[in-house]
Amino acid sequence: MNDTYKKGKDIVKYFLNRAHAYAIFRTQSNLDLLKLGKTRFASHHSLLKRLAHALATTVVLGAWKDWVKSGDENARAMGAKVTEAIADDTFWDEVDILLSITKPNFLMIKFADGEGPKMEDIYEKMDCMIGEIKDIMQDNKYTSDYPKMEEIMVAGWEKMNIPLHCLGCALNPHFFDISYLQSPAPGGILWCPPNMDKEVVKGVLEVFDKIGENESERKLLRKQIHCLQIWTNSLHQIDPATAVCGKESYLSLMVSILAFHKALADQPRDPLVIATFCLAVHSGGSLSEAVRIAKSISQPHDSSFPEVLEPNNLFTDENVMDEVKDLAASVRAALSKMTDGASVSQAMAKYPQAPHSDLVFISMALQVRTDEIISCVTKGREKAFVPKRSSNINYESLAVGNLHEVRFMLSRVIFDTIYPPHLRYTNTRPANSEKIG
Repeated sequence: MNDTYKKGKDIVKYFLNRAHAYAIFRTQSNLDLLKLGKTRFASHHSLLKRLAHALATTVVLGAWKDWVKSGDENARAMGAKVTEAIADDTFWDEVDILLSITKPNFLMIKFADGEGPKMEDIYEKMDCMIGEIKDIMQDNKYTSDYPKMEEIMVAGWEKMNIPLHCLGCALNPHFFDISYLQSPAPGGILWCPPNMDKEVVKGVLEVFDKIGENESERKLLRKQIHCLQIWTNSLHQIDPATAVCGKESYLSLMVSILAFHKALADQPRDPLVIATFCLAVHSGGSLSEAVRIAKSISQPHDSSFPEVLEPNNLFTDENVMDEVKDLAASVRAALSKMTDGASVSQAMAKYPQAPHSDLVFISMALQVRTDEIISCVTKGREKAFVPKRSSNINYESLAVGNLHEVRFMLSRVIFDTIYPPHLRYTNTRPANSEKIG
């Protein structure tokens, strides 16, 4: 492989150092030849990709042959050598093999250099890149070189901080999506969710070991990420057809769940308050109706969440409504922090070695869309609200971002997480009780 790259580099150098030869090449191509610095595989891929364009037609032109003949003995010898290399089919076969091997790495670098947040996707992209290169090299003569290449790639990845990428992967709701998990990974195997991936879990625990000031804080971090993964997983477990949810609706739902979990992690709540909150979202902000329905729920809640308190049966209707409004305000405050440029820096201030960042978690437009889902709880029943009579998900409405359908989905995720279906009929429900979904 090194010989092929060196030969290609010599050809590029030959043309770039001879203005007349390069001018002849440019009559056949709109692209420039590239003379790149050595940056591992990316320079190999970029140079060889440009090299394959138009050179074959250049060396058969009469102008090229006349120019080569007009030079001195040394120039004619070098020109003949370049012509022979370009006309060699074996050389171009080698170029094709190298391009196929280096393409996944080139695309990975291109992705990482693109705009927008990348950290939550780096682990999966790197994992895919290594797997794709392994699949490609199984079918060519360089199979025996793969272990060394894998060693180089993993060593470079480790310098980029693999544990942090594992945390980003574990916090990305996309990797819990049913349609994603049913798609094949490189090698033909199916993906597994981050909380079932031993390497991801190990990386997350390494991060917590570094940032946790004591064992109590590390234990709390482990509990919180476990609970967050349950919340996000609930959305995808409702129905596999959730995959048809439009991108904007999906993002709003996931950000709503993240903000809701943040509010609960900061201040745990009574299950009655949580149930009333999701019922109020479902009913367009009608708190009195939400309290009435919530108090009729007889099934037990899932007591495994540290964010959910033991039931307080002494709540009055007014107490419940005040608590629900306070929860909604906390959720909206969490959303606001996600668009605060100083939020990340403030969160990392107690870690002196952490780099300064002015990034935000979500865009202002996404914050406004998500806030609209929650705001009905504090503003009260909307005048134009029409109650949803069916317990089925309207995927067409969800795909176009219908606000009422998005609210229904969010409330159903919350309700089914706190009151899982498998516990729903352990007690007899009263005749006047109602439920979501």
